[in-house]
Amino acid sequence: MKYSIIILMILSLPTLANMKSISTCLDYSPFIIDKIGKKKWNGPNIETLHHLTIQMSLELDTTIKAPFARCIELLKKGEIDVIAGLIYTKERNSYLHMLPYSHRDQLAIFYLKNNKKGFDPKNILPQQVIGMHRAFALPDNIKQSSLYRYLVPIRTVDNGLEMVLKGRLDGVLATISTGQAIIQEWPKMNNKFAYTSLEMGTDKKIYLGISRKSALSKQLTEIKKAIKLLSNKKNLAHLHINY
Repeated sequence: MKYSIIILMILSLPTLANMKSISTCLDYSPFIIDKIGKKKWNGPNIETLHHLTIQMSLELDTTIKAPFARCIELLKKGEIDVIAGLIYTKERNSYLHMLPYSHRDQLAIFYLKNNKKGFDPKNILPQQVIGMHRAFALPDNIKQSSLYRYLVPIRTVDNGLEMVLKGRLDGVLATISTGQAIIQEWPKMNNKFAYTSLEMGTDKKIYLGISRKSALSKQLTEIKKAIKLLSNKKNLAHLHINY
């Protein structure tokens, strides 16, 4: 009886063979419609994930939209399969399989163009306050810099940018691709922001975070092969896919 139960449990586990799609979670719209009515993926991370699922003969479910902290919780519980564009941390590696697939996007501080003070990351003014997504995993070089003292938690990047518009924050720390994607999505933010790039840390890779509770976690070898195949496609060179 005991062995029968174990066999039934194994057979009931989902496998890639019967998976038709994999799910992710985003805190921004996965794509935009350009001026000629064509769908355009909203940033390199979601576009890479799209091509990866095609390479593996799967579909990508992008219908789940939530704040980033909630997305990470869903991933941790196995309620979604994967999130792209993550920074490696030991804590995340305890509940995710972290697979590198490209170079990490540059971090920057976004601020209003008409802010004459601007931002010098090495010489932040005492009165300046910079918002940072409360679920964002900061690289060690940022944690150890003087900039760290001026960071305050914000719920989402778009919420932080709105606070900058209203004068409640001086700037927002985000990746350049995330900041630009949100600014492009909200007309009231268009042409209002500039940004100052920050120095990169020693780990310049970005990772797929695959839930250890997902059936996708059983296919790491296949995923690595798919990433390698995508890295050799000339039409995807703009994504800088590299394993």
